[in-house]
Amino acid sequence: VIEGEFREVGDSAEPAEEITPDQLRTAFRHSRGNITAAARMLGIHKATFYRYMKRFNLTRDDLRETPPGS
Repeated sequence: VIEGEFREVGDSAEPAEEITPDQLRTAFRHSRGNITAAARMLGIHKATFYRYMKRFNLTRDDLRETPPGS
């Protein structure tokens, strides 16, 4: 786990703060594309990770790519 970037896993399925698309991308890459591991890094349930993907209109391919302007 990268210190300062990710939350500790708690009992809640929802994060204390909003997750950003960049946080989704970072967790996805650090977990080598494992959604369950990426969600755990962010302190959310994997279903919540998928909901964020849907909210931000992101696919797995989008998460692998570097966002424009980065």
